[in-house]
Amino acid sequence: MTNGCAGFFTPLEVQNSGGIIEDKNDNQTKLNTIGEQDRWPLTVTGIEKYDDKKIEALREGRLAECFGTDFDSLSINKLPGLPGGRMTLIHRVLELNQAGGKYGLGIIKAQADIHPDDWFLTCHFVDDMVMPGTLMFECCAHTLRVFLLRMGWVGEDDAMCYEPVLGIKTVLRCRGPVTAQTQKVLYQIDIKKVAYDPIPYVIADAIMYADNKPIVSFKDMSMQCGLSKDKIFNYFN
Repeated sequence: MTNGCAGFFTPLEVQNSGGIIEDKNDNQTKLNTIGEQDRWPLTVTGIEKYDDKKIEALREGRLAECFGTDFDSLSINKLPGLPGGRMTLIHRVLELNQAGGKYGLGIIKAQADIHPDDWFLTCHFVDDMVMPGTLMFECCAHTLRVFLLRMGWVGEDDAMCYEPVLGIKTVLRCRGPVTAQTQKVLYQIDIKKVAYDPIPYVIADAIMYADNKPIVSFKDMSMQCGLSKDKIFNYFN
């Protein structure tokens, strides 16, 4: 982390902050389009949604129960899923659209319920309980991971990494907290680049909402999956 700047604000200042104000110029910038060299292993038509039960199946690596027949007959011993336990950070997906988003390269919106006794609130801080910023990033990363799983970026669980790409700078802005009074949070991820050089990776923008107010943005967050393009595509051919 470099050039960090943080401060403490009164509840009234937080309430009147206006949240994250989007830069309209971002809507005009697309890093690439998906051509033959940068296509997804799977084609998803229309808008998909996954309820709590399907996301729980996904968490346990039962991808076919969440995503459908595309994942019925893969020659993979153990499919990757989502972290669980205390790292259960999303409960449902409200929208996944392969051709949507402000860049036209894909969008996913995931939601989670917040409870006053959630561990990440009760431990941080004792007199001002808020969700840690690092965990906010992890929430968005889990959401992006769901998108990549649905698009077919899968392999043996112990071979997949789903981690940021070294050297790609992500810019974080935070203009509001998740507190014990928050009821629901939503993570919106817009894909802005898909690439396979040398390891498959994406770049995306993320916005996090607390009860419909945009409070955190991550610009140019990245994620790579750790397997070669040929290996991934072979699973679906």
